[in-house]
Amino acid sequence: RTLHSVDMSQARKTTVKSPAAALDAVVKLLNEVKQAAGRLINSQPEDVTPEVIDFYDKLELLKEAQHKLSQRDAKSVPPPKERTAADLDLVMRWLREEGCFISDKIHLTPGLPEGAGMIATADIKEDEPLVEVPEKLMITLDSVANSPIAGLLEDPRIHGTDSGPTILLAAYVSHERLSSFSYWTPYLNALPRKFDTPFYWTPEHYRLLKGSPASYEGLRNTTLAFMVYCHLYSLLHQKQLLSPLKFTWEVFIWAYSVVLSRQNHIPQVSKNEAVARFSSGREGLALIPLWDFFNHVHGKPSSSIITAPVKEEDEQKGKGKGKNKGKGKAKGKGKEKAKESEEKPPTIVCQSLAMRDFKAGEQVFMNYGNRTSAEFLLNAGFMPASNPNDYVRLKLVLRQDDPAYRTKCNGIGTDSVTFVLDEGKYPRMLLTFARMMAMDEADLQPYLGVMLGLFPGSEVVSEGNETMARNLITNKIRKLLSIYPASAPAPSPAVSPYMAACFQRLQSIEKAFLTKALERMTALTEGRMSVDDIFEAKEEPQTQTTPTPGERIQEEAEKAQTEQPQEEGKEGGAA
Repeated sequence: RTLHSVDMSQARKTTVKSPAAALDAVVKLLNEVKQAAGRLINSQPEDVTPEVIDFYDKLELLKEAQHKLSQRDAKSVPPPKERTAADLDLVMRWLREEGCFISDKIHLTPGLPEGAGMIATADIKEDEPLVEVPEKLMITLDSVANSPIAGLLEDPRIHGTDSGPTILLAAYVSHERLSSFSYWTPYLNALPRKFDTPFYWTPEHYRLLKGSPASYEGLRNTTLAFMVYCHLYSLLHQKQLLSPLKFTWEVFIWAYSVVLSRQNHIPQVSKNEAVARFSSGREGLALIPLWDFFNHVHGKPSSSIITAPVKEEDEQKGKGKGKNKGKGKAKGKGKEKAKESEEKPPTIVCQSLAMRDFKAGEQVFMNYGNRTSAEFLLNAGFMPASNPNDYVRLKLVLRQDDPAYRTKCNGIGTDSVTFVLDEGKYPRMLLTFARMMAMDEADLQPYLGVMLGLFPGSEVVSEGNETMARNLITNKIRKLLSIYPASAPAPSPAVSPYMAACFQRLQSIEKAFLTKALERMTALTEGRMSVDDIFEAKEEPQTQTTPTPGERIQEEAEKAQTEQPQEEGKEGGAA
């Protein structure tokens, strides 16, 4: 790697005399990488800094040390071979045997540009049923609760984070991948062996993606994932649930990529107490085999998750047994049986219909939902060819050297707000927040205590304030545009041509949104456009003070994003 400053050839000459010493060396490297990751978690580097290079140098050493150590374990699970057509045929046969409905007009086929995908073997009509997946074939938190790693559900550090369900599913997939036998083996063997998620990126990826927020988001995701891995590594080793020789960083990022690219929202219907405690107030997450073998294209949402009641025949079956045995005890048993049936949680079934007509020989696609190209890239390692859901974010932050900084923070409950800029008009609150940023102490006095209750519907504060507010927005846009490279960076052998092309397309999309925003603000300054031409209609003054001003301003900023409904279920993932 051309960017690496450390002489890796010398660093790799470490001689380890015993397995115990080798494990100690790995633990030492884990701590060193963890420290390097900690220095990057909250940073937003505009370029590949020495700290970034140091993190990846140490990570490379750790991967090599773990690989050598895993080879010492006679029971170590060998790395999976490249998936074959036989793997895909096997998983389809297994799914049918386990109760999936799969249309005989589709066939899971390897060798497609996306990897593998569903090909129509006969003409398919729009809304024709394609697949149905029963709940028992979903990997959920109930799967975790019924496994040797169930104790992770009670871990306070995992429970306390929003990504807790994703972490648990990744830990479970890691465990099943390393098991000598797993119920899920046919499914796991049919998955890609490697992903293009940020966990697999190198400093060269960040060099090519310079300017895009996805660059530092990818870096942050990777450093956070490493912190999670360190916690799981320690926890699972202490509880003797996974061998430290087997549970490597490579195993974890594969499992984490599987989950991030394939997790689906489902209704939370579990009656397991540990799962119920962990999932309180959260929507359920699941991996749904078969569903995730369809590739994405934008179009009509055609997939859904339905909740079905317990079948009546099961209830009658319970009652009938009591009836046949006469009165008294037997009848009581029948009532208990019926009661148990009534109390059973409802069953979940995932359905997918054809989103449009497909001709024989065509690839059959599915719509994963309304996500930006950057979200697809970060979570699933791919970008759709076209995407009407793209936008950029513009974050305005109060200056800490502003004499009125504390007053403003107390007035709105936050020191920064992120706004969505898309093809339509921009949130009115963007201009409101910029006007407030430009206020001095004297300007603020009339709005103290009711700033966000009255200010969003107000007109210009003053000519000077309006000029400053517009300049704040314009200068922020110029700053963001200046970070992108003036010309396409030189290609790198460390980055696949596909990913390099994705990066260039993403940068072009983001720069186009920012350039349009700059043109609009310039036209506003020059009088060629009005405020109402650029920003959404102003709000009427509020007569009541909002409970949480900071939440209200952020809610308005995200309005354009939250108004677009997400297709229930799919979270992303190319097959």
